[in-house]
Amino acid sequence: MRTKLVIAFVMFTIGAVLLLWIFNSFFLDNIHQFIKTRDLNRCSDYVNEVLEDEDMNESLLKQAVKAAARKYGVCISAYRIDSSSGTKTGELILDEHTNPFCYIHNFKSNTFLNKIYVSTAEKGGEFSEQIMVSSAFGTQTNSEEGKNLLNSKIVSFGDIEYLMLYNIEVMPISTTVSTIQAELAIISIILLVTAVIVATILSSKLSKPISSMSKEASKLALGNYDVKFEGGSYAETVVLSDILNQAATEMSQSDRMQKDLIANVSHDLRTPLTLIKGYAEMMRDIPGEATPENMQTVIDETDRLSALVNDMIEVNRAQEQGYTLNMAPFNLTEVIKSSVSRFSKMIETSGIKINIETPGDIMVSADESRIIQVMYNLIGNAVNHVGDDKTVTVRESLVGGNDCEKVLIEVIDNGAGIPEEELPLIWDRYYKSKEFHNRNASGSGLGLSIVKNILAAHNAEFGVKSAPGKGSNFWFKLNTI
Repeated sequence: MRTKLVIAFVMFTIGAVLLLWIFNSFFLDNIHQFIKTRDLNRCSDYVNEVLEDEDMNESLLKQAVKAAARKYGVCISAYRIDSSSGTKTGELILDEHTNPFCYIHNFKSNTFLNKIYVSTAEKGGEFSEQIMVSSAFGTQTNSEEGKNLLNSKIVSFGDIEYLMLYNIEVMPISTTVSTIQAELAIISIILLVTAVIVATILSSKLSKPISSMSKEASKLALGNYDVKFEGGSYAETVVLSDILNQAATEMSQSDRMQKDLIANVSHDLRTPLTLIKGYAEMMRDIPGEATPENMQTVIDETDRLSALVNDMIEVNRAQEQGYTLNMAPFNLTEVIKSSVSRFSKMIETSGIKINIETPGDIMVSADESRIIQVMYNLIGNAVNHVGDDKTVTVRESLVGGNDCEKVLIEVIDNGAGIPEEELPLIWDRYYKSKEFHNRNASGSGLGLSIVKNILAAHNAEFGVKSAPGKGSNFWFKLNTI
């Protein structure tokens, strides 16, 4: 990047200097003549506009000519034409000149005037001519000595004719060009050196943070999340560094939670597998141990393993494909009662009690099977973290006004609660608190992630209220019908 920036600056400088050289070497004379011709025409047009005034007289003409000559740097002469003798003669009535060597100032013979008058008359009252400087003064013509640009116009005030002459000298500027070329040579060297220095400084400031971020990114790619990206002083690189730092933090957190998940799942898999193997060996080796009770234990532990695998498949499917919802009206109150009844049978030997608080039947429009999943996971989570009172409360209530009435479902336990710093993490699919591995309650540690995905697919509000030692209250809202 640094080399490319330096080359780009140098090439731009060379191009700019080369363009100046071309213009000064080949087009400066043409540009100079163009400017002089433009000034001569503007001066002539200005005076001609004044001459069109109906109240024009020689006094006003003199004032206008004087002003135009000074403004445009043009020599102007005006002659009153006399034709009484049969020959055109002219009386000079004014002579404004900016150059003592101008053509019309030094040639005032009647022959000259006749020639100009005749040429002007033949051209319809206006005439333009380019006269070489040397030719104008009767010497050998040399194109290097410059030109005189001459405009003439015949005008009339009443019965009197006037011949207006406008003259500007265009001298060659070869000496000026040589001077400019010498200056350009010096300026070119200065610009090239400056371009290299500026490009080096800018490229260093720009490439340094990018190079640094590239090195840190290489570490990140190798699994080292203890990296820090610095963006330097440019807004774009600062924003990029902030994004990369955030990405590194999230990757570190995801990696840590993924390791926690593996540890948690390993724990949850190991225990039922151990029990299944132990009971199977006992029933194989000890006569009379193949009892219904032992077989039921094997079945229960198999169901526990199946539930864990299903939860993992469910989470991955939701992350990759999302949920396809089958929206339909149903009685939410009946779904809650049914979920609590089935769960109560699963934990009837644990002494845990699940209370239901509801104002009556409430109808909603949602995916009934998915809402059942939500209820099972929230109730299972509450049972896993139940307090000493061994009581879980499932509360259903109406909230909001008549125009937008919603039903609020709360699942409350009086357990240990959740520290404030862990509340943002509990919905993550990799999160499971290491403090809770209750063998007497069901749960894979993935339930809250499943709850989040289902409720998000319904565009439902949901959340948790919890504090250490005060239990937890998981809630969500659905629109009623």
